[in-house]
This record gives sequence, C-alpha cells and structure tokens, in this order.
Amino acid sequence: MPSALVVAVFGWATAFMLARTLALGIGFRLPAKVTGVAIGFGICAAVAILAFQTSIALGKVIVAWLVMNLSAGLPALVSIWIYRERLTVIKCVAFGIALVALLCLFQGKKQELQEAK
Repeated sequence: MPSALVVAVFGWATAFMLARTLALGIGFRLPAKVTGVAIGFGICAAVAILAFQTSIALGKVIVAWLVMNLSAGLPALVSIWIYRERLTVIKCVAFGIALVALLCLFQGKKQELQEAK
C-alpha cells in the first residue's frame, strides 16, 4: 500500500507539472543537466518517502519520526563534501548527537525484541 501512495503522489505531481508546462507553451527545452538533476532528486524523494513508511513498520511512531528527522544528516554531509563547507564545532556536535540517537534507537529495538521472547 505505501508503494501505491508514493506512485500516486508522484504521478499526480507529474501530471500537474506537465499540464502547467503545456499551458504555458514553453515546451520541453531543458538542459540535460537539469533533467538529470530533476530525475535524481525525484528518485531520492521517492526513496525517502518509502523509507519513512517502512520505518513506521519497525515499531512505534516515535521511532519513525526519529528516523525521518535524522535523515536530514545525509544532505548535510553531502553539502559539506560537495560545497566544501566548513565543519564547525556545532556541526560536529550535531552529528555526534545524531549518532547517539541512532545507537539508542537500535539498542531500544534490540531490547524490545529480547523482551518479546
């Protein structure tokens, strides 16, 4: 069911953007790089939505929200890598706290599984 929702959301978004483009009459003259970036980001967004919906199946809603909020760390790391952003003390602390949160999440899940036995 989550897969159907993602396909429907992205399908409607595509249909609306196609209708808007056709209504403006500007055609489909996009540079190849723009098209590639748009497709890449669309795939990443679809994977993110599916990952969030899958994380809900792991357990409580709190777990899903934690995983979703921690997912902001990946774009931050990519931004530091690609744009050569400075890695400040605050960023290091934030990444450290995120790692601790993930460790707590997995430790809690492990305890839940042991208690269920």
